[in-house]
Amino acid sequence: LISADTGVAMPFGYAKHFRVGSKPALRFDSVTDRDKNCGNCLRGTTFTPDSKYLLVGRMGGGGIAVFDVGALHYLGTVFGTLGNVRHLVISGDFLYLSSNADGTIQRTKWKDLIEFVLKNRSAKPYTAWQSVHTGRGARTFCLTPDGKWLFATAFDESEVGIVRTADMKKTGKIATDSWPVGMSIDANGKWLAVTAQGKNGLGGNSVMLFAIHGQ
Repeated sequence: LISADTGVAMPFGYAKHFRVGSKPALRFDSVTDRDKNCGNCLRGTTFTPDSKYLLVGRMGGGGIAVFDVGALHYLGTVFGTLGNVRHLVISGDFLYLSSNADGTIQRTKWKDLIEFVLKNRSAKPYTAWQSVHTGRGARTFCLTPDGKWLFATAFDESEVGIVRTADMKKTGKIATDSWPVGMSIDANGKWLAVTAQGKNGLGGNSVMLFAIHGQ
């Protein structure tokens, strides 16, 4: 956790080193694959809108780790998600996550999830999820500013899935350069930028720009 309250980058500093489970050994005297040897493989991260809680996706083993920001305390992990939790986004009342291996987007009301973890400090699974398959290898995703549409990369299928959030239905897809990963929507919800990182030295290595019409 890094303190950024000055608004100026230079004085930023560590406020707390959060830990989920055991800290992996940081060995630099041998070659290692960070994507495989990363413990819980913590990835997607978001604060709740009230800044009281920090949610962190566990790509290794599934689940979402929850921290009390004010108390600088790890509350525990909410299980019941699909595996390979890759990215987290809060839009309006909902927390969305991508499950990389399953190629699925899930969502729940973030306040309900926080209430659950405060009342259930155990491995009891949280089950109030809505799910939609968007394409194998779901990595980064984003929503339009009004929260009505969601776009999700499908790394293994070289496309972007389009979801209508009103009923969590996939309504279409967009072909992309090989192996798309990152994406962002502009503040007006008119343009979608997608990055393709390539794989094994082939394909991708590009930035694509798509116009969003008919919202």
